[in-house]
Amino acid sequence: MSRSGRPAPASAHDWEMVEISDDDFERLVAEEFDGLPDDMVRGVEKVAIVVENQLVGE
Repeated sequence: MSRSGRPAPASAHDWEMVEISDDDFERLVAEEFDGLPDDMVRGVEKVAIVVENQLVGE
């Protein structure tokens, strides 16, 4: 199970595409990043996390 409480997939190949709003996706990304252990994110204050759409097949 992921930190957000949702079941984690068995592997990357088990993921199914879902539709989600941009706002919800950005919120989920922020929640996951905020849930990372301090020692993992220490020193990344000036690192940008860029979230952008990608067309299927790119």
